Amino acid sequence: MSYGLERLKEIGAQKIHEKTHIAKEHVQQVLHETFDSINKIHFIGFISILEREYDVDLSDLKAKGLAYYKNTIVVPRNTNHAVFNPDKKKSGNTLLYILLTSLLIGAFIYFELAPAMDESDSAQNINNTTIEGAQKSIENITKVNANDSNDSNESNNSDVIVANSSIANIETAKIEAPKTEVHKTEFQKEAKTLKIIPRKKVWVGYYDLKTNQKNQQSTENEIVLDANKSWLIAFGHGYVNIEINSQIKEFASNQKTRFKYVDGKLSEISQEEFKLLSKDAKW
Repeated sequence: MSYGLERLKEIGAQKIHEKTHIAKEHVQQVLHETFDSINKIHFIGFISILEREYDVDLSDLKAKGLAYYKNTIVVPRNTNHAVFNPDKKKSGNTLLYILLTSLLIGAFIYFELAPAMDESDSAQNINNTTIEGAQKSIENITKVNANDSNDSNESNNSDVIVANSSIANIETAKIEAPKTEVHKTEFQKEAKTLKIIPRKKVWVGYYDLKTNQKNQQSTENEIVLDANKSWLIAFGHGYVNIEINSQIKEFASNQKTRFKYVDGKLSEISQEEFKLLSKDAKW
């Protein structure tokens, strides 16, 4: 158990509730790591508030919770249960916590949902609508507090209802967001490949046209080169196969053979052209 979590347990759920106004039930769920009773958005908000108010590090607890939520969608059993239970005498602090949680929800939705939804216009519209809903909820909370400052009890109840409604709507939108099919491009379907496949042992020299770096070896094993680069390739004999993007070209010759590979295309070249392009490199 981390020091931060141990310290919070020593303080106790009741005192934490009195200071932060997080419902005592939710405080106990966080302290006892019962992640199946809290949804991911609430959990992240509670961790942030506890770390700030008590100056503790709950990164281990947060990591454990996120690992649980990665493969699990938690739907609260009772959506009418208040996330915050404010004291009547501390309505100003309660509003601060609700605003903070709403901001955390908005930021979480943007970074969690936006990348996955960018693949289609309809998904993007859902994402924009959800974020706008969170922003309007924050504005509504502020207006409720300003208009009803003379009646603190009514203001507190309105704030909690608005916050809970916003959270429930956002969680529903996340669960019901349509899955978008990502259509791969031809490049994504099949990455470029360049392989030299000797049919018998052969001397191979290959020259990087960009860096002017040369390599050589005698082998009967496959050689894999970076298909995104440009190469000069020389063989001691021509009994080799060259595979480009899963297509195999077969060659058969007793003579030394030389090739140029540029922009994904292979062509056989003469000794003179090979010397010119390789700046007469000596092997």
